[in-house]
Amino acid sequence: MDTRSRDRRTSSATEYDPLLNRIRTDSYASGMTTNSYAVNAKTSHGQWRVYKRRWYILVLFSLVCFDQSVVLNTWSPISDSAKLVFGWKDGDISLLSNWGSITFVGLALVGPWVIQSLALALFSQVFVLIHDLLAGLRVTMVGTAVLVLAGSGLRCITTRTPAATWLIHTGQFLDGLAGIITMAAPPVVSSVWFPPEQRTLATGINVFISYMGYAVAFVIGPLVVTQPTNSTNQTAGNLVNGCHPEDNGTDPCFVQMNAEQILRLMYIETGFAGLLCLAVVLYFPSKPATPPSTSASTERINLKESFLPVIRNGQLLLLVLCSGITNGAFGGWGMVLDVSLSPHGIHQIEAGWLGFYMLVSGCSASLFFSWLSDRCAGRMKTILVMLYIGAALSTAWLTLMLWHGVIPFNTVSLYVSIILSGLFVNGAVPLFYEMAAEITYPIPEAVSSTVLIWSNCFFAGIFLLIPMIPGVGTLWMTWCILGAFLLSLPLLMFLRGNYQRLRVDQGQPNPVQHN
Repeated sequence: MDTRSRDRRTSSATEYDPLLNRIRTDSYASGMTTNSYAVNAKTSHGQWRVYKRRWYILVLFSLVCFDQSVVLNTWSPISDSAKLVFGWKDGDISLLSNWGSITFVGLALVGPWVIQSLALALFSQVFVLIHDLLAGLRVTMVGTAVLVLAGSGLRCITTRTPAATWLIHTGQFLDGLAGIITMAAPPVVSSVWFPPEQRTLATGINVFISYMGYAVAFVIGPLVVTQPTNSTNQTAGNLVNGCHPEDNGTDPCFVQMNAEQILRLMYIETGFAGLLCLAVVLYFPSKPATPPSTSASTERINLKESFLPVIRNGQLLLLVLCSGITNGAFGGWGMVLDVSLSPHGIHQIEAGWLGFYMLVSGCSASLFFSWLSDRCAGRMKTILVMLYIGAALSTAWLTLMLWHGVIPFNTVSLYVSIILSGLFVNGAVPLFYEMAAEITYPIPEAVSSTVLIWSNCFFAGIFLLIPMIPGVGTLWMTWCILGAFLLSLPLLMFLRGNYQRLRVDQGQPNPVQHN
């Protein structure tokens, strides 16, 4: 272990709690970790190993998450065209975007009755199910990739209604099922394959690639599917691919062209899903031969025994509530961004680029703040608070601009406020994952991430159900997001920085690199 690396660990740990330094010193002397849980402790320097292939596993897993996000976010960026071809309304677009949340929350509520009948609380069974799946990552990822492929493939069968509507909803439902794993697994993959000083970065990389799926959907949809005339600056005299659209966008030739373009988009997404499914089947091991850290080899609490400690953990519940109300509301709004901004003269194509820039800024921020968190061990809470202050300010700017022009409305302000909101909100996502794992250790990461994502999906689901109410409008959306951030900030202040997993890992030497 080199001196510089050890000094960095010592200084960062001391910033959090001087106790860590004492534990680490004793551990290096004895070759053992100081904790109350059973650990497969070794004294050999080369016992904890990291493998170069971990980066391939991370990228492949993240690409499956990316594809699941693309499929889930297909319809909001082309909502105007979808309404024209299928006769849908805003509520239909909202429901299609909501299947990811509905499946996650619904499985937590009804899954226990389907899987088995035990005298346990409802949520405990979905934790057991997801943990059992994630314990065998290969089987899980093959199943997830197949679900994404099947879901995207069903949408390719026809564009004739009502059959197309039913098939599309079924496809979105299957893709939502795959999202249960893609949303819950990131901290599990990081913990199984990466050493402590790279765990948050690994989760951040996954969040970056996964959220880029939503961003790419905002761009590729409008590029493939032509905007109906009534929502753009096109004039009635223009020809589009040989068609002559009327001002109301109902010219039969143009409608047929839109239908063919939507089908072409479905083929593109299905082809990509097929390639990823093949890659996962060919090579995706469940875990490395040798664990990368002490905590990765720690004997964890039994899943059934871990349920009650989780729901009684006040610190975790605070974190889950903060994450749920903010990420749920903001994520739900992002899924219907075109619907939200349409009354303000922002058409489908421009809304797509706004969503793209918002998500790219957030993805980039997630990488940076993940790296920063790894370098400043024990400072996650401080980083989260700073990010949420920025999110509250940028969201307030956007809200007052859209609310009857309290702040003068202009394109530059709209872009800046939305991009900054995405940067601050999505930059915090990997920190929430890792903070939940730290607070609940030695409870398995699958449990803490499931609780976290369930909360996000629950609040996102509520947000996306509201547009289905006739006449509700869209002005409430940004006010809802602003209220969520204003509520979450004082809750974050009550959160204690409890880094139990970090305590265990501070006592181990740097792992040896292997191919």
